[in-house]
Parts: sequence; structure tokens; C-alpha cells
Amino acid sequence: MSSKGKPVSIDTNLQALDEVDKRAKSKTQIAKEFGVPCITLSIPLKNKDALRNAHGNCVRSRKHLRAPNHSDVKATLFMWFKYT
Repeated sequence: MSSKGKPVSIDTNLQALDEVDKRAKSKTQIAKEFGVPCITLSIPLKNKDALRNAHGNCVRSRKHLRAPNHSDVKATLFMWFKYT
């Protein structure tokens, strides 16, 4: 039975992306250095713009970049408090 690996933080993904951008090492060497399979390294490479935007918005401790299921709840709740 296969098990899922540990989630990698956004900061760790960005460090790996910086290493890939330097082109001093191969992707395989970088993946071994960070202790992840090569396929795990390819996912942040595909989404590097979203990762860098999240880092710019001070989202560092999250493991996943997902939109909330009910994004309008916060605005609706604020309006409810405002008018009651």
C-alpha cells in the first residue's frame, strides 16, 4: 500500500525553485537535497507564479493554496454585523 508523502511548505518550495533557477544542480539533485521525489519538485515548477504571488502576499505557513469553498461568507457576515 502506498502512502502519501509529507506536505512541503511554500517556503521550502520557493527555496527549491530558486535552486532550479540558478541551474547549478540538476532537478534530481535538488529533489534529493530537499528529500522529495522528482515528481514532487515538478508540481511547484508548474505553479511557480502562484507560489511567488502567495509568498508576496505573506502566505508562508500554509501547505496548500486553495480558495475557500464559501468565499462570500466573510463579506456577507460583515454586512450583517454592519446593519444589525
